[in-house]
Amino acid sequence: MSAPPAPTSSADFNDRPGPLLLVTIALVGVFAFLQVYSVQSILPELQRDLNATVVEIGRAVGATVLGWRCCRR
Repeated sequence: MSAPPAPTSSADFNDRPGPLLLVTIALVGVFAFLQVYSVQSILPELQRDLNATVVEIGRAVGATVLGWRCCRR
Protein backbone atom coordinates (compact mmCIF):
# COMPACT_ATOMS: atom_id res chain seq x y z
CA MET A 1 0.00 0.00 0.00
CA SER A 2 1.21 3.43 -0.79
CA ALA A 3 0.96 6.39 1.52
CA PRO A 4 -1.61 9.10 0.71
CA PRO A 5 -0.18 12.21 -0.91
CA ALA A 6 1.05 14.88 1.45
CA PRO A 7 -1.29 17.85 1.78
CA THR A 8 -0.12 20.94 -0.03
CA SER A 9 -0.08 24.33 1.53
CA SER A 10 -2.18 27.12 0.09
CA ALA A 11 1.03 28.99 -0.70
CA ASP A 12 1.60 26.55 -3.58
CA PHE A 13 -1.37 27.87 -5.52
CA ASN A 14 -1.62 31.16 -7.36
CA ASP A 15 -4.89 32.86 -6.40
CA ARG A 16 -4.69 35.49 -9.13
CA PRO A 17 -6.39 34.91 -12.47
CA GLY A 18 -4.10 34.70 -15.45
CA PRO A 19 -4.11 37.21 -18.31
CA LEU A 20 -5.93 34.81 -20.64
CA LEU A 21 -8.78 34.47 -18.16
CA LEU A 22 -9.00 38.25 -17.74
CA VAL A 23 -9.12 38.80 -21.51
CA THR A 24 -11.78 36.10 -21.85
CA ILE A 25 -13.95 37.70 -19.17
CA ALA A 26 -13.56 41.12 -20.79
CA LEU A 27 -14.55 39.75 -24.20
CA VAL A 28 -17.63 38.06 -22.76
CA GLY A 29 -18.69 41.40 -21.29
CA VAL A 30 -18.13 43.23 -24.58
CA PHE A 31 -20.10 40.67 -26.58
CA ALA A 32 -22.96 40.68 -24.07
CA PHE A 33 -23.12 44.47 -24.36
CA LEU A 34 -23.12 44.26 -28.17
CA GLN A 35 -25.86 41.62 -28.14
CA VAL A 36 -28.18 43.87 -26.17
CA TYR A 37 -27.49 47.19 -27.89
CA SER A 38 -26.68 46.21 -31.48
CA VAL A 39 -30.37 46.16 -32.43
CA GLN A 40 -30.83 49.82 -31.46
CA SER A 41 -29.64 51.07 -34.84
CA ILE A 42 -32.28 49.12 -36.78
CA LEU A 43 -35.30 49.90 -34.59
CA PRO A 44 -36.75 52.52 -36.97
CA GLU A 45 -36.36 50.09 -39.90
CA LEU A 46 -38.10 47.34 -37.95
CA GLN A 47 -40.87 49.73 -37.01
CA ARG A 48 -41.47 50.62 -40.66
CA ASP A 49 -41.19 47.06 -41.99
CA LEU A 50 -43.46 45.54 -39.36
CA ASN A 51 -45.86 48.49 -39.30
CA ALA A 52 -45.58 48.58 -35.50
CA THR A 53 -45.62 51.25 -32.85
CA VAL A 54 -42.59 52.25 -30.81
CA VAL A 55 -44.00 50.40 -27.81
CA GLU A 56 -44.52 47.18 -29.79
CA ILE A 57 -40.98 47.26 -31.16
CA GLY A 58 -39.64 47.96 -27.67
CA ARG A 59 -41.53 44.97 -26.29
CA ALA A 60 -40.25 42.73 -29.08
CA VAL A 61 -36.64 43.74 -28.43
CA GLY A 62 -37.12 43.40 -24.68
CA ALA A 63 -38.62 39.94 -25.09
CA THR A 64 -35.72 38.90 -27.31
CA VAL A 65 -33.15 40.08 -24.78
CA LEU A 66 -35.07 38.47 -21.92
CA GLY A 67 -35.35 35.20 -23.84
CA TRP A 68 -31.65 35.25 -24.61
CA ARG A 69 -30.85 35.88 -20.97
CA CYS A 70 -33.13 33.14 -19.68
CA CYS A 71 -31.64 30.58 -22.05
CA ARG A 72 -28.06 31.43 -21.05
CA ARG A 73 -28.27 30.32 -17.41
